[in-house]
Amino acid sequence: MRAGGSGRPDSGRVHLQRLGHATLDLQDPEGQRHTLHDWHGKVILLNFWASWCGPCQAEVPDLVRYQREYAGQGLQVIGVGLDELSRIRNFIRTFGITYPVLVSDPSRGHELLPRWGDPRQILPFTVVIGRDGHIHFMQVGPLGEEAFADYVLPLLNAPPPGRQHEYTPPQNTSETQLSGVGRWNGGCRARPQRFRVGWEPGGKTVCRTDAAVELQGGIYGVS
Repeated sequence: MRAGGSGRPDSGRVHLQRLGHATLDLQDPEGQRHTLHDWHGKVILLNFWASWCGPCQAEVPDLVRYQREYAGQGLQVIGVGLDELSRIRNFIRTFGITYPVLVSDPSRGHELLPRWGDPRQILPFTVVIGRDGHIHFMQVGPLGEEAFADYVLPLLNAPPPGRQHEYTPPQNTSETQLSGVGRWNGGCRARPQRFRVGWEPGGKTVCRTDAAVELQGGIYGVS
């Protein structure tokens, strides 16, 4: 393993690939075992690091801030320390880490990192996982503000999968008025330009988060 960093925002971005059965089953510093399912439904920022890694140290304050500012929107930062337990505990204390940290034997780095998409084993390495459990982004080197804004914030702003938001439009509102504009947006929390809305006056409209609008008369998909 080696430390990595770059001044260019795009230089460390990893092309998404099929990772196979990338799982995580590790203990925290207190010996409690965890899997990623413990945080199911969250937007997970999975950050691999080591105490000796300078770029990892520089990145931690941003990760602590992200967790503090966006926890209410469903963000969960999870650190994976590829280091000895005593050093991990000292690192947590020194940098004031408030998010969960899991412990991995450093000798396992050559297995764990490639399995998650970092074959060169460069730290820090971050994987962004959506609420649906799918990997949306990977970054070798520190995760910058631009990458967070481009790849993490959209996941936080999207409604959780499987939830429905009911909205009853005002009486005498026509389909033309609702189609493609923002008036209906507050009811389903969808981007108005992506949806074609159908509605009959007086009826109840249900907006599904899978980008389909279910009406009493049928389903209106993405336009």
